[in-house]
Amino acid sequence: MAVLKIVEPIDQPVTFRPPIGSFLVSLLVHAVLLLVLWCLVYATVKRQSIFLTASASASPQAVKLELATKAKPVQPVAAADQFAPADSIVTSESLVSKFMDSDARAESLKFEPASIEFFGARAYGNRFVFVLDISYSMGARDGERFRRACDELLRSVSQLRRGQSYYVFLFCWGTEEMFRDPSIEYVNVVPGHEQKLHDWIYDVRLGAGTDPRRALALARQMKPDAVFLLSDGHFNKPNAPLSETGWIDDQGEVIQADVQAGVELFYGNHTIHTIAFENPFTLAAMQDIADATGGNCRYIKTGSHQPVDSKRFLSALRHIDQKRRNQSRPRQEYLTRLSYARELIGDGELAYAEYLVRPLRHADRSMVANPALLAQVLTILAAELGQTRLEDFQPPPELSEILGKR
Repeated sequence: MAVLKIVEPIDQPVTFRPPIGSFLVSLLVHAVLLLVLWCLVYATVKRQSIFLTASASASPQAVKLELATKAKPVQPVAAADQFAPADSIVTSESLVSKFMDSDARAESLKFEPASIEFFGARAYGNRFVFVLDISYSMGARDGERFRRACDELLRSVSQLRRGQSYYVFLFCWGTEEMFRDPSIEYVNVVPGHEQKLHDWIYDVRLGAGTDPRRALALARQMKPDAVFLLSDGHFNKPNAPLSETGWIDDQGEVIQADVQAGVELFYGNHTIHTIAFENPFTLAAMQDIADATGGNCRYIKTGSHQPVDSKRFLSALRHIDQKRRNQSRPRQEYLTRLSYARELIGDGELAYAEYLVRPLRHADRSMVANPALLAQVLTILAAELGQTRLEDFQPPPELSEILGKR
């Protein structure tokens, strides 16, 4: 006889335990799907890699970092993608620009070497001294020459950034310290520094003489990274030495050596960049100073050919007419013409100078007292004035009648 046995249920929860093998299979399938999806995206997106490349500049102190992109080969894109708007294309450069805030940009400037540029001459470092001519000749062309130098000085120091500093000496036979402050301390780049310089430099009065020795000696004692020397004239010194002229050595003794000798004696470890300003006759001397110190020399032409000093030109014409009447031969007249022409070129009155030397262009060279100077004058006029002539400008009333008769 069969016996039916009833088993009472156990009051405990039941847990389903799937096989471990099924879980591993599922995980593997999902990983394969993700890999296939990544491959599809990779095949349709052009990648770019960012490289930092360093190149040496003209200065051994300067190292420039450039951001370059190198594209890797990709599969051709669909035709519809070739006409995507330009602003929708994201490059490594645009990403850098988009996400780099102002602080990061300021930080990136640290990779650029600190420098300054003055009339095309560039110097590297953090401390700079400007030595500027304030002799009477800087007032040429109704003061236009000196204003041009001041404008460039202000433009130059406006390039400086925090951490850099500068100083300005002015010279004629005397020397003027910056802001007329005898303490002689560098001016730091802080808000408003350009305005203070502007107020001082445009209030300066020109003086007699062209002697930069004391200014250069004081500049050297400031241990600058570079000095800029600007002048439009030939250097000279007073007949009797003044208390504020001449070089100063490290012991404070005054030495009355000339400019070039003093530069070679005292500037062995400091660079002078020279600016031969609107006077081509000063170029050789300024080049020698730059060469002696490892600096650069820049010649800056007169900014305008417009004749300005008509009274001086009229006085020269009268003097030449007097020579013509008193001499049976033209030798003295030619010498007078050449002398005036040289002075006019030095003061930027090129059109007037060309008018005066016209009779000498085809003159008998035996009648010219200084043929070498004549050749130099003609070369300068050809290089700077070209085919421009006095007749190309409207003459002032006091010259119209005189020029019409000649």
